[in-house]
Amino acid sequence: MLLKYRGITAYLLASVILVGCSGSDGDGNNENEVGTGSNQQESSSPENTENTNMPPAADDESEQNPVVATSSDPLQEGLIGPSGGSGNAGEYAQFNDSPFANLNFGDGYFYFEDFEDKVLEHPGAEPSDGDFVSIEFGETFNDSVDADDGLIDGNSLDGESWFHAVSTTGIVWSFNADELDGRLPTHVGIVWTDGRLETTFEAFDSSGLSLGTIVADHTNASFNGETDDDRFYGVVHYAGISAIKISNTNRLNGIEVDHLQWGYLPIELR
Repeated sequence: MLLKYRGITAYLLASVILVGCSGSDGDGNNENEVGTGSNQQESSSPENTENTNMPPAADDESEQNPVVATSSDPLQEGLIGPSGGSGNAGEYAQFNDSPFANLNFGDGYFYFEDFEDKVLEHPGAEPSDGDFVSIEFGETFNDSVDADDGLIDGNSLDGESWFHAVSTTGIVWSFNADELDGRLPTHVGIVWTDGRLETTFEAFDSSGLSLGTIVADHTNASFNGETDDDRFYGVVHYAGISAIKISNTNRLNGIEVDHLQWGYLPIELR
């Protein structure tokens, strides 16, 4: 795997490395709803994963070095994924598989969107493109997270997700601080459920500068609701996250995502 960081190139023997960048603390409280979770399981990530982190130069020496984050340490700043969970083939299958499921967001906020009711009902998150997959295709090509239809059985045709037809341009989910009591999220995640070839995940700080990218290929090349390739991607950045973007390299087949989640973790809980 090839790791790039500020013009420095190194070859690593590890199959997967997750790289992010550090940020500064914020403060303040919020009284929005708080998400909870229970048992969390991890699964190995695919071998053909490249993580690229090329943030802008920082004046603070502490911000000169990349910071590693993993699905077992959701308090550590950085990029996360692709991670699986409790599915039949080790895939992400339910919210309890999220790295954020067991975090206590206290007086901050946490929102979770599974798209099942075909309403974007929570504040502060807006997509650049796409629509509910059942509106795009009817009930034929749904590829939701497995447990959203009530069963973990390796198939999710009865669930709902978010779809965009042009996977190369991808989907950008932007976060609006004005709708979140002035606090951009510190934690953002999404689950990729369908597409073709390589997936690219990128996150952006409060100024719109890239926090880094993850590139991985874990697709199963099927569009019949199989869930074995579903993976979580996320980011932790305490100075605030303004957007995430997820895309695929095959333009013709579109891209599907599910389980969008965003939260603000107060300083005292970090």
